[in-house]
Amino acid sequence: MGLLFVCTSALAYPDRPVKLIVPFPGGSQTDLVARMVAQQLTAQLGGAFVVENRPGAVGTIAATQVARATPDGYTLLVTSAGVQAMNYSLFKELPYKPADFAAIGRVASTGMVLMVKSDSPIKSVSDLVQAAEANRGKLSAGYGSPGSQIALASFKSLAKIDVLDIPYKGIPNAVTDMLGGQIDFTFVDFGTALAQAKGGALRALAVTPAGGSSLMPEVSALAKFYPDYSTSSWYGVMAPADTPKKILELLSAALARSMQDPSLVPGLAALGVEPAFMDAAQFQQYIDKEITSWAEMIKLANIQKQ
Repeated sequence: MGLLFVCTSALAYPDRPVKLIVPFPGGSQTDLVARMVAQQLTAQLGGAFVVENRPGAVGTIAATQVARATPDGYTLLVTSAGVQAMNYSLFKELPYKPADFAAIGRVASTGMVLMVKSDSPIKSVSDLVQAAEANRGKLSAGYGSPGSQIALASFKSLAKIDVLDIPYKGIPNAVTDMLGGQIDFTFVDFGTALAQAKGGALRALAVTPAGGSSLMPEVSALAKFYPDYSTSSWYGVMAPADTPKKILELLSAALARSMQDPSLVPGLAALGVEPAFMDAAQFQQYIDKEITSWAEMIKLANIQKQ
């Protein structure tokens, strides 16, 4: 009853549709997580939470829109490690900064999968490295998010290979081109990877979490080949800075109730993620640490700021 009282007194929030801005295209893992979040928040709070995709510029278009939005709780960002932590070390100038946002909660964690087309002659990580060495600078690799860019750069650095990097608006776009034979390999989010592997279109060579993944237990971690290799990501919800505290608390509590529901686990696994909830305070502290951690990783990968 306490939460309902707060909801009624805090501008009867939500009394109109709430936009969940997604930095990547429909069908991307971020988009699929956002739609799960929208469904859960709609059920928990009784208002309409609607996903709006704003892809482009490696997530900066969507993040900037939310950073500049009226801080009333009606424009939120479903964000990722790339947008909220990595971009600060990938770009010389960003139209947004950490202080432009207020944390609501982290919802899930995940990793990536190194993949090639199923009919590719490359059948293993060793095959890929050998092909890159034999065709220096000629193999092409796509990336469609900050996470996939860093996963690729770290792999190139540790494997000491030279390939042609091709940027995309989102991972689904990179996958489409790989299926069409336009690029040779890419790093794919687990949600897309599971679907493509099951359908037989793509072949998984390795996963990025150092300990492997329960989502693809049969696929080795890249750390097996390069012990220093480890990348993982996460998803969460942010609001513009100065959003009323009662609204932030209401949203965080609704997310917490949602993520404690064990019936969500199979659905999340189908998306390629695992539940990993943090409340607003925990999430904010975590983001601060992630900004520093990714800065170090990006420096080690020798990625130059754009």
